[in-house]
Amino acid sequence: MSGQNRQISKLCLTGFILSIVSPVVLILSLLMTLAGPVAYAVTLLLAAALPLVGLLLSIVGVATAGKACKKGKGFGIAGIVLPIVYAILTVAFICFLGVMTFGNIKKDMEEQKLNEFYDMDGVYPPRTNTEYDISQYMLMQGYISDSTVTSEDLDSFAGERLDEVTREDDTRIRGTYRGYEFIIVRSDSFDTWLEDSAGTLSYTEEGYATIEYEADWEFTTFRVHTLDVYMDPSGQFIVVTNCDDNKVITEFFE
Repeated sequence: MSGQNRQISKLCLTGFILSIVSPVVLILSLLMTLAGPVAYAVTLLLAAALPLVGLLLSIVGVATAGKACKKGKGFGIAGIVLPIVYAILTVAFICFLGVMTFGNIKKDMEEQKLNEFYDMDGVYPPRTNTEYDISQYMLMQGYISDSTVTSEDLDSFAGERLDEVTREDDTRIRGTYRGYEFIIVRSDSFDTWLEDSAGTLSYTEEGYATIEYEADWEFTTFRVHTLDVYMDPSGQFIVVTNCDDNKVITEFFE
């Protein structure tokens, strides 16, 4: 049979067309997000199925074109190559997204470690040793502090009370006492410190101050932690802690 009279393999041509149309359908699926989730899902599945069907038809077409003396093997080969290229690009894109996502998560975790309240669980009921009255130490709404405090005063106060110091600067010292986290802040720097930290000052129904902050919880969700706020009897220091033991609080200030 002469080359001019040979027919084009329909399988090769169809496989090639399906492979070519697939990216167009994929772009269309992105536009279908405006039409609703069902339309988006249908077009997305169609975009994924077309190159697979085109690949199978092209393979069969190339295999049978020679035996049937049909032309169009070039279309069939292109119909085989294009889905493979799509697959490679898709895997590369997914890997790229994975690397970017992991990098962002790692960056967020590193930034969170710089947060004032990093790794500091909140206070949750019930409290223990409630027979100890700690109301005299709790920071009340509308508090006024006109004390002038030096960094030496802060070092002395923290050194007498904390079992271990983990962070410190001229305005605050963070450490542990009896296994609980304590942040001691100079009262004349508390407002500035609070603005620089990620916490929000709020008040209970009784008028007692608390600090709330968000922390990562279960991957992409956040959980709000609540910390109690106290003022030492001298009015020089404000203490933020996750301690839920009234006895420990009492012993800290005595």
